[in-house]
Amino acid sequence: MAVYSRAAGAIIFIIGLVGCGSSTVSTTVQFSNPSNTQVTVTIADTATERSQGLAGTRQLAQDHGLLFVFPSKASHAFWMKGVSYPIDIIWLDDSTIVDVTAQVQPELAATPETAYQQYLPNQPVNQVLEVPAGFITEQGIMVGQQITIRTR
Repeated sequence: MAVYSRAAGAIIFIIGLVGCGSSTVSTTVQFSNPSNTQVTVTIADTATERSQGLAGTRQLAQDHGLLFVFPSKASHAFWMKGVSYPIDIIWLDDSTIVDVTAQVQPELAATPETAYQQYLPNQPVNQVLEVPAGFITEQGIMVGQQITIRTR
C-alpha cells in the first residue's frame, strides 16, 4: 500500500511486514464496539516506517494491523502498490473513527501504476489503521466509535 498526503504532495511507498516487529514493546488498539475488539499493531510513525508498510508482505495476520501515525491531519491517500491481498482501512481523527473503507482489493498485475485506485478519507485524519479484509464487518466497526491505544 502506498500513502501520500495531498497537503504535502509527496508519494510514499508502503512496503514493510506487519506483525513481525523487532521491538519487545507490544501495542494494541482496542475498539469501543460491543465486544471491545483488540488488535496487535505495528506503529509506523516516522516517514521511514510509513514507507515500510504492507507492500511485499504475504498476508496480514488475523487480529493484527498496521497503524500509521502522521504528524498532522490531512487527506492522506493510500493505494495498493505491492500488496497482493485485500485489506480494510480505518481512518482516524485522533481516537475517533471518522471513515472506513472495507475490502480494498489488490491491483491486478497488469494495471499500470498510473491507473491504481487511490483511497482517501472523507475528512482530514492523523492516523490510519490497516487490518485484514473483513475485519470491519466481522467486528462491527463503525464511524463514531473510539479507539484506545495501549502499549505494554
